[in-house]
Amino acid sequence: MDLGKRHGIRVGHPTTLRPFLIINSTHSPENDPSNRLAYSSRKCHRGTVGAGPRGNAIALHDVPDLMAEFLPIANDIIGATATGKLHPLIAASAISSGFVYIHPYVDGNGRLSRVLMQHALAAGDQQPDHRIIIPISAAIEREKQKYYDTLAVVSRTVMRSVQYDVDPQGEVHVHNDTKDLYRYPDLTAMTTYLGDRVHTAVERDLVDERRILTIYDTAQPALQRMSNLAQKDLDHFFRFCKQNQWSLSKNKRAKFEELTDNQITEMEKVLQETVANLSE
Repeated sequence: MDLGKRHGIRVGHPTTLRPFLIINSTHSPENDPSNRLAYSSRKCHRGTVGAGPRGNAIALHDVPDLMAEFLPIANDIIGATATGKLHPLIAASAISSGFVYIHPYVDGNGRLSRVLMQHALAAGDQQPDHRIIIPISAAIEREKQKYYDTLAVVSRTVMRSVQYDVDPQGEVHVHNDTKDLYRYPDLTAMTTYLGDRVHTAVERDLVDERRILTIYDTAQPALQRMSNLAQKDLDHFFRFCKQNQWSLSKNKRAKFEELTDNQITEMEKVLQETVANLSE
């Protein structure tokens, strides 16, 4: 899948989940309740009390079995995508949504699901000579509610069959078996949504990111000569200026006490002229 062809970029080419998802199906809260990779010992309520969970409510005893099934299937999907037998968007939808619906950990499930999403998209590139990560998280973040709404397409149907209650602390307690409810979700809506977000990430976010990197690479030598800042501090200076229409705010000036007002003004001018020249 050559998503970035018109911009001269490609995604990477991993073939297995192991480098990204170091999970063992023997992890459980009983074995190691302090381990953040152990499966969650509780299901936290994530919606309004009257409406039930905004996402899923899988019985705790079902989570280890579902994860034990998920991992080999996910690796098979990655393998099929890497050999061109499965479209990367379908793979990304199946793996990331499957994981986030199981929601096995106390924290970090959304971030891990987006790592898996990137991993599946990268597996679909048949020529991994130019590796790059599609900034799909940025594209999702701009329409986060739509992401939640798309997840809810499956959740609304499933939750009709889940027997649960919410205690005064806001925790969800599930009373029936739920494994079969989450084994075969219809991910048409999620696949369509991800296709739209990938398109946006390639057409907008990658272009913007490439532009910012070009501005930095062009201006960096002059900024370095003017300031003699350490690389880390120069990176911060650039980022702060970018956040404030290419000038350093008064609040941020206190972070660069070694620079005079004149130096800051000249450095801002370099950035502003670079931006103007690259925009022509």
